[in-house]
Amino acid sequence: VFSLHRNGESSGEIYLRGGQIVHAFVGDLQGEEAMYELAIWPEGEFVFTPGQETDLTTIHKSNTNLLMEAARRIDEWQILSKRIPSTRLVPVFTQRAATTSVSLTPQEWSLICKIDERRTIEEVAIGLDMSPFEACKLLYGLITSGLVALDEDLSRLRTDRLRTMPPEELAADGRSAGRGPGRGWSRPPRQGDLDVPY
Repeated sequence: VFSLHRNGESSGEIYLRGGQIVHAFVGDLQGEEAMYELAIWPEGEFVFTPGQETDLTTIHKSNTNLLMEAARRIDEWQILSKRIPSTRLVPVFTQRAATTSVSLTPQEWSLICKIDERRTIEEVAIGLDMSPFEACKLLYGLITSGLVALDEDLSRLRTDRLRTMPPEELAADGRSAGRGPGRGWSRPPRQGDLDVPY
């Protein structure tokens, strides 16, 4: 097993069996998405422990295919990170979001409904049951359109209560605090309305 640690806060593990990657987890992610999430970490430390195995098999792709997809995501993350330097920042609505009539895809609408201007991108992703990387891809278009910005001050002033919230409570909190409908959008989203190249 490879045990990976970043900044003393995030940690994950990648398990091998007979040289093949068979399982990975980081935070609430497991399987391929966890492997890709660990791959885009820009820094960290790892320890390899031989002989420690797992009975779980959540990854079925070959190592070659996994690493090729990981490399693709690393390239994509270099583009995303120009506007989203960290998944620990807090997405907030801009003044334009309150005054402009816009159209959103269903996926973007789901993300908008989870933004409560308190939770970080990572926490919003948990509420959407997706990886932070996938959430950032959606968020990138909203930031480029000027509807959403990232508030670094709010991310530094966050309370420990949100950091320790279980996923079920985060999801419920997002449903009750979502600020999408009624905040400047004139009609329900339509597929393909906002097409921003990543």
